[in-house]
Amino acid sequence: QSFYRCIVIHGTNYLTVSRNVAFDAIGQCFYMEGGNEEYNTISYNLAAHIHPIGLPPMFNKQEFEDVFETSSLRQPADISASPFYITNLQNEIVGNSAVGGWSSYAVPTLPNVIGQDRVRDKNVKPYKRATLLFDGNMGRSSGYWSKLGGCMYIGGFLEERE
Repeated sequence: QSFYRCIVIHGTNYLTVSRNVAFDAIGQCFYMEGGNEEYNTISYNLAAHIHPIGLPPMFNKQEFEDVFETSSLRQPADISASPFYITNLQNEIVGNSAVGGWSSYAVPTLPNVIGQDRVRDKNVKPYKRATLLFDGNMGRSSGYWSKLGGCMYIGGFLEERE
């Protein structure tokens, strides 16, 4: 059991994360944090039984109120924790298996890099980056924490406000 995350990739390029197993974790699991992570290979990993932080959004539509950082919720996206959280698709995501969570593969829309690298990488626009490779990935049993969670979620909007 992991009490927070599984593997975090932060501001890193050309990394390989392969053949790992993560089970019963809280928060995003295989987590690309800021949107400036590129040319990484995430391959043949298993993530299962991922829990949100706090109360999950139980909604009957595809939108809900804005969620903000608090002392008990450092990353608002953790209310919809997913096995694979990909903030920039200019990476190779191959042969992974995701079971459970809000969505097996969550790809939020980031107009800009977030976090401590946002000033350094102010010209990086994650949502405009082309997908290098997304192939052979499996998702199942998603939506445990939500009535409308799917195995692949692309969208939402994540930004930092000053």
